[in-house]
Amino acid sequence: MVEDDAAVRELVTDQLKALGYRVLVAGNGTTARNILFGGDKVDLLFTDVMMPGGITGTQLAAEAEKQLPGLKILFTTGYSDVPMLKGSRRAASLLRKPYKTRDLALTVRQVLDAAV
Repeated sequence: MVEDDAAVRELVTDQLKALGYRVLVAGNGTTARNILFGGDKVDLLFTDVMMPGGITGTQLAAEAEKQLPGLKILFTTGYSDVPMLKGSRRAASLLRKPYKTRDLALTVRQVLDAAV
């Protein structure tokens, strides 16, 4: 789970853990990249679209798709317009902030269960 806002990161991590998921947490794209390619098995990259620090969620996802075939990706954003996702198959896996725990649970499950 990649989120630059510490309060949101903590809340979502707690929600995902309460839903029974094992969560690896990153506050930026660089840390997330180290986790993704560090050897731990990761089934889903749940990342904020826009993040400071040089690596956006979309850049991270593009890199992960190349190196980890089969990795499921779910984006989240608080922005109403996300030009880098328009017309992309990635737009189908987008959870808009703010969201309820129920929406998080349903969307994560749908993404994990979807065919690659």
